[in-house]
Amino acid sequence: MRKNVAVFSNSNKFIRYCTIPEANRMVKNNEAYFTGTRVLKYKYENDHSGLKQQVRQKDKRTCYICNRKIPHNECCTIDHVIPVSRTDKDKAWNLSNIRCCCSKCNNDKGNMTLKEYIEHIMRYRNEYSHISAAQLKRLVDYAEYQEKEYKKDRKGVKKHD
Repeated sequence: MRKNVAVFSNSNKFIRYCTIPEANRMVKNNEAYFTGTRVLKYKYENDHSGLKQQVRQKDKRTCYICNRKIPHNECCTIDHVIPVSRTDKDKAWNLSNIRCCCSKCNNDKGNMTLKEYIEHIMRYRNEYSHISAAQLKRLVDYAEYQEKEYKKDRKGVKKHD
């Protein structure tokens, strides 16, 4: 997929290029808006580039979903285990909630939680032969761990009416 949408920060600083589906997802999630046919601008100043780079180094550019090493000439995306739209911004950008992910897996996972995505993979297992049984087991274990941590973090948080 061609990366032909220019993405700019809120302060008009060029950040990167992205695909049209990725740009549409950002608009849908109310993170950005189009200022031209192929120009996207973030609504808020949220340059997480340092954090993203830290995750890419920590994960050694290996997709946490399919376990494929992502070459340097290929986009290495960052996935939110619990999607931004499904939690508060602080939790979404917590280092424990973001992982290195290949574009194929990240686009396929979309707005699903990791647990939901695993259920999807299992339902359509024949379409996911690139994810080994051992890797799928590691994902299940990781999803259970993440869910426990998220619930533990949410305990004591009062809901406001």
